[in-house]
Amino acid sequence: MNLVLTYGKSARIFSMDLAVRIGLNEAIVLNQIDYWINVYEEKQDAEHYRDGRWWVYNTIKEWQENFPCFCERTMYNILKNLRDLGVVETANYNKAGFDRTLWYTINYNKLMALITKPTCTDCDTHNAELASPIPKNNTKNTQIIEEEEEEKQSVFENPEIAEVFKTAQAEIGVITPAIKDKILDAISVYSKDWVIEAMKTASVNGAHSWAYAEAVLSGWKAHGYKVDTRSKKTNKSKHDLSEWRDLRLQNKGSGNGK
Repeated sequence: MNLVLTYGKSARIFSMDLAVRIGLNEAIVLNQIDYWINVYEEKQDAEHYRDGRWWVYNTIKEWQENFPCFCERTMYNILKNLRDLGVVETANYNKAGFDRTLWYTINYNKLMALITKPTCTDCDTHNAELASPIPKNNTKNTQIIEEEEEEKQSVFENPEIAEVFKTAQAEIGVITPAIKDKILDAISVYSKDWVIEAMKTASVNGAHSWAYAEAVLSGWKAHGYKVDTRSKKTNKSKHDLSEWRDLRLQNKGSGNGK
């Protein structure tokens, strides 16, 4: 076995059969939840035992720190997918009423039903012409279409986020998956209104790019919302020039006339 592939705390093991049924990312995260549940059960950690079941609790940020290969938005979507499948259930057993950190456990009955459910690969294929060529890009194109539809649905569920991306398409143009993630991160750091105005500012200045809008946001964070540092510098220069002229006139008035 190549130790590089399993070395260190970052190693994750998952079931390939499960990944085929629920998705690769979901299989990785589900396996980790199962691992923690078993650890808590073996230790008989009462803190994680509620209503006859063992639980794991983490914020989305803490989940992302456990899986640094995923951004927080992706981590949220993975956990949501697992909940939608019914294999992961959530609850809130926090002592503080304001603490909204979710607790997670696995519904092993639903997981077993999902695993034992027949798939197309389980069908009788003994008469299939396995040697015949596969249509070019057929599976890939189908996957891309499905992913695009999932992305559109997840992004535009929230009207405010939909408004941001509508502005992005109008002011910036094509929104790649990488730019989409950056815009979502910016909304969480700044605000919807700031992000919209930053993209409009970029467009007004002829820079139809997210990089320019990101620079505008950084400037506002450092100097204040919609503060133009260039105008500050110009006004300061004019003020310095006025002082220099006044001083020169004073020197002429008090001098020897030369």
